[in-house]
Amino acid sequence: MTPSEFEAEILRIERAHDQRKKTVPADCDSFSNLGNRCIEQEVQRSLLKLLGRCDGFDLQSARVLNVGCGRGQWLRDLISWGAQPGNLVGIDINKKEIQRLFPSCRIERYRITRAPPLARIIGHYSSFLYAALSASKLLCTHYLALIHKPASLSAAQL
Repeated sequence: MTPSEFEAEILRIERAHDQRKKTVPADCDSFSNLGNRCIEQEVQRSLLKLLGRCDGFDLQSARVLNVGCGRGQWLRDLISWGAQPGNLVGIDINKKEIQRLFPSCRIERYRITRAPPLARIIGHYSSFLYAALSASKLLCTHYLALIHKPASLSAAQL
């Protein structure tokens, strides 16, 4: 990514966040919002399940890039689970940029989280209904992904 492309991406993200502030209630992402809590718990379960599938994965020594980190909640969770803060990096970029930045890597994507506006409403009224809908990947709008570097590449070459 060139410096001008990076600046353009930063501006795109800032505009998207400014637009979101105009249309989304301020408490929408609050932990006190029961629907939002359902979403966060679903992502947390999915992330722990995904990490558990990685043979020999050691969170203490892992280097983690959180793409689409938003306000950094998952980075804070990783630290509370034992990750070293110096091994964590968060950035907000779009899906096409991920593929462009890591062309030689295998990317496993898992669809998670119902469309947040719908999920927050359903979760607010019934965590059981939210859980039932979570079993179906219908209306999933977010991804959890693992980026696997080829064995022939060192971390510095990525």
